Amino acid sequence: TNIFETAALSVDLPSPATPTLYVQHGNVLLIVCSIGIICALVVCRIRHRQEQDVAKNELRHFASNPSELSRSLVLLHGYNSDFHNWDRLLDHLRKSFSNLDTHLVCPDLNRNHSITELAMQLPTSPADYIGHSLGGIVAVEGSIGNTTNRIFALSSPLRGTWMAILGKWMKRPFPKILTDLIPKSSYLTARSKSNVCASNLISFRINGDPMSTTTASFGSCDHREYSGGWNLWLPNRHHHILKDPRVIRDIIALLRRNENIVDA
Repeated sequence: TNIFETAALSVDLPSPATPTLYVQHGNVLLIVCSIGIICALVVCRIRHRQEQDVAKNELRHFASNPSELSRSLVLLHGYNSDFHNWDRLLDHLRKSFSNLDTHLVCPDLNRNHSITELAMQLPTSPADYIGHSLGGIVAVEGSIGNTTNRIFALSSPLRGTWMAILGKWMKRPFPKILTDLIPKSSYLTARSKSNVCASNLISFRINGDPMSTTTASFGSCDHREYSGGWNLWLPNRHHHILKDPRVIRDIIALLRRNENIVDA
């Protein structure tokens, strides 16, 4: 209106819109959704515990009937790491194989070498490799062209990991390794074109592991993924794979068989 002018306006308002579900039912929907989420988490937890219990029973069976390794078993740790996380896996391996200590090889990868140089530490004779994270890539590198080695790559970023860029930015040790681990690095680009025996490579990963990729890039290898449980913090899943009874059970079962991994 103009200044100091009083006026009135008469209009027809539209009919009220249809009430939303929340207007009609209030917090009932919120409560139902919350109950549904809680039930889903409980079911996942129960299923996860059941899988773990089955694996533990099978591990006890292996321990009650130990066998012998026919060739070397090489354990390869991850980046800037050691074997303090391997206690549970080693314990089950010793119970399942009576001659483990005489066949066990544990190279030290904590050196400022490229992945190709690290792989030169590996035995030249046929062997089985269990490599965690970086160790899985070293095992693959050392087995190029070798169809007799068997590789168990645990949480290994076979396509590289962007965390390597953060590591270089933070001046972490062993920069040569970090350079090779960056996705699309010259090393990984060249390695993706190499002839890798995918039939002898099996990768293991816990779902949600931020340090590894969901699929392996070295051929059509056997990729196994395990549920992590809702209470397992995501960063912890990278190392928890060394303690998971399902993973340990599967590794021991494959080692006890004389057939090729791809048929296991």
